[in-house]
Formats: sequence, structure tokens, C-alpha cells
Amino acid sequence: MTYADMAAAFEKVTGHPARYVDTDLDTYWNSPDLKGLADHPAGYNADPNDKSTMSFRDNFTGFWNMWKHGIITRDYALLDEIHPNRIRSAEQWFRREDRLGRELGKGSLWERVQPENWSVDSAILKSSADFRTGRL
Repeated sequence: MTYADMAAAFEKVTGHPARYVDTDLDTYWNSPDLKGLADHPAGYNADPNDKSTMSFRDNFTGFWNMWKHGIITRDYALLDEIHPNRIRSAEQWFRREDRLGRELGKGSLWERVQPENWSVDSAILKSSADFRTGRL
């Protein structure tokens, strides 16, 4: 699935226009929202002075490029064998998330992705939920 396919699936589920905007990584990492974060340690307990510490920029640039350039592949037949009831498409996952959000009183998927509705309670990553203050 391409990012454009994912945008099309999101649009189909929410009924709202969606599009993938291919942003080069230098522009992304230097955006006002991320400028201060790009070179912070990816791990919230990592020592920034340790040479082995990886930054957000290094960590996620590699991650995004592996998916963008088709380096990661999947054996879907094997995945079906291991987990026959797995989610098989972005559209299926978006529909599930829309349904679950409504059932939990958090609103539709579209409502939950609007900037005015973002909160610590809606954070996906632990580091976002606790503002990177966790300790081991």
C-alpha cells in the first residue's frame, strides 16, 4: 500500500477529502513544529552525550525511507495462516478505529484527527502521553 492509497482509504471511510503530500525529510524535520525535536534522543531515557544515542531524525528517517522505497515486504499468505482474522487493509483499520471511537464516546475518526481535538488522552506513543518524562 502506498501513502496515496492510505489517503484514499481514509477519504473513503471519513467522507472528507484526504491526500498524501510528499514532503522531503529536510522540510519535515525543519518545520516549526518539529525543529526543536529532530535532534533530541529518540529514547526518552537516552543520554544525549552517548555516541550510540539515536536522534528522532536518524531513527524515523530510516524508518520512513524503508517503507517509502519498498524495502519492507510482507508474506501475506503466512500472515493469514498465523492470524486469519487480521486486519487486511488500511480501510478496514480506519473503519474499525472510527467505530471504536464512536463506541467509546471519543467521536468519529475524522473528529479525532482534527487539531483542536488532540490531547494527552489521545496520544498514541507513551513518550507523547507523558511528555517524555518517564523514567526506567
